[in-house]
Amino acid sequence: MKNRKSILRRCNHRWGTTSVEMALVLPVFLSVVFGCMEFSRLGMIRSRISNAAYEGARFAMVQGGTAADAQQAVANSLNVLGVVSPTTTVQFLDETDTQVTPGQATRVNVQVDVPYAPNSFSLGLLPDSISQLQLSAQVTLRTNLQNAE
Repeated sequence: MKNRKSILRRCNHRWGTTSVEMALVLPVFLSVVFGCMEFSRLGMIRSRISNAAYEGARFAMVQGGTAADAQQAVANSLNVLGVVSPTTTVQFLDETDTQVTPGQATRVNVQVDVPYAPNSFSLGLLPDSISQLQLSAQVTLRTNLQNAE
């Protein structure tokens, strides 16, 4: 009987040590977990921005496509992840990189820029160097312009 009581006392004595260890390890562990979540979100947003720029260029490259069609396609693609504050720039270009009307363009260039800070899970806890991060993607496609000769 005496042996059992001494074992129980030792277990109760370790309770304070376990609490201190938990207090030291838990913040580090949670920082690693939330850091992994942030970098995963960053990767998903970068991938989605590239896809959105491509989708926007596809909608603008067809005959009769407009900048508004491209911007709507980009917005629809980014809404899947809940991305906010995107800036979409659509340019209709000829062979000399001069901006022309959509009916005369041989290429369409779509650029999508998204600020990372409002799309982050960190709630403003990121350092300024990361919170100023701007994610961008640019896609240029040839149009379906057909020469009527």
